[in-house]
Amino acid sequence: MTDQDPENAQVSAPEIYALPENTDQSVHAMAKWLTISFLILVLLVGLVIYNANTLATMIPFSAEKRFVEPYESVIGKTFGKYSAQSPDIEAYLEELAEKLSLAMEVPEEIEISVHYIDVDEANAFATLGGHIFVYSGLLAALPDENSLAMVLAHEIAHIQHRDPIASLSRGVALQMIYGFLVGGGQSVTDIFGGFGQALFSRKQEETADRAALAGLFRHYGQVHGYRTFFELVQEEIEDDSDGGFEAWFSSHPSIQKRLQYLDSSAEELGAAVGESSPMPDRVINELNSL
Repeated sequence: MTDQDPENAQVSAPEIYALPENTDQSVHAMAKWLTISFLILVLLVGLVIYNANTLATMIPFSAEKRFVEPYESVIGKTFGKYSAQSPDIEAYLEELAEKLSLAMEVPEEIEISVHYIDVDEANAFATLGGHIFVYSGLLAALPDENSLAMVLAHEIAHIQHRDPIASLSRGVALQMIYGFLVGGGQSVTDIFGGFGQALFSRKQEETADRAALAGLFRHYGQVHGYRTFFELVQEEIEDDSDGGFEAWFSSHPSIQKRLQYLDSSAEELGAAVGESSPMPDRVINELNSL
């Protein structure tokens, strides 16, 4: 075997990989199908968002309850430290909610559970599975049972109309499309997505307001207290000088607008503003002892 002369050695150039001739066609086809898939996803998400309330009513409440059951322990742990050990108040809230549910003709299969929470904030909210949380600050701020009944009836209406499950459906649908676009995380699209949900929430709030007023009228035969909570909120807003940019994205209609359409609804019902009904002495005594 002889040594090869380095000077005469021929160095073969590396072969250059050439793309297949149909590469452009393949890329165009892939882009086409990705675009079609994205448009179908957008269409489906849009249909879910637009028809969320209709779709929600097609889901049996029993299925919603089963969906929530695994998370009820988490809810219990979250609010457990704020749980007010006030059986008389909680029993009173449950009793009042039951009477209002009958007046509002809530279907029997929809179970309402009221939880009294020791938080110094004038608030209440409804969530999945028929759960309503009432803060101690709300009871302390309201002067009579009628005002409390209006707030409770509003939250009952949300559950009756299946608003919590509808809002969840919208949220999941929006998260799907945002995740596809931005891969998760906070972005400008999250802000506009929240604003889109807020527009639907305003419709839900107005519907719940009107249903609560009608329920108040059926239960008491008059509508004393229907303005109280909103006027309290209005005072808080006026006292808060730092409303901030978030006010533009509020999920609730303006207080003034709510009072206007509630006044109009009361006139349409022919509902007078009668005398107030006080909260039971046992409830007032327990509130004073806290």
